[in-house]
Amino acid sequence: MAAKGLHGNANCSKASELVWNKRTRLSRKLQEEALNRAHYEMIEDDEPYYGEIKELRGIWATGKTLEECRRNLKDAIEGWLLLSIRRGLPVPKLGDYEIKEGEDVMA
Repeated sequence: MAAKGLHGNANCSKASELVWNKRTRLSRKLQEEALNRAHYEMIEDDEPYYGEIKELRGIWATGKTLEECRRNLKDAIEGWLLLSIRRGLPVPKLGDYEIKEGEDVMA
C-alpha cells in the first residue's frame, strides 16, 4: 500500500512536491532578481544602511554595513516569497520570472 501524503494520495503528494520544488527554485531566482533591483540609502540610525525593493511593497531592511543590510534584505525577500507562495498570494513578476497560481512554474 502506498504511503498517503497530505492530500491522501501518494501520487498527488508527489505531484504537489514537484510543483513546490519548482516554485522554491523559482523563488530563489525571483529573490536574486529582487536583490538586483534593491535601492540603498544612508539613514540616521544605529543601523545606517537602509535597503528596499520598490516592486515588493513593504520589503525593506537595515544593517550596520551594506553587506549586513543586503543579507537582511535577502532574508526578508525569501520569507515574503515563500509565505506568499504557500498562501497562494500574488507575487509580482520581476524580470523574466513569474509565479502564477495554478500553473506550472516556468522561468
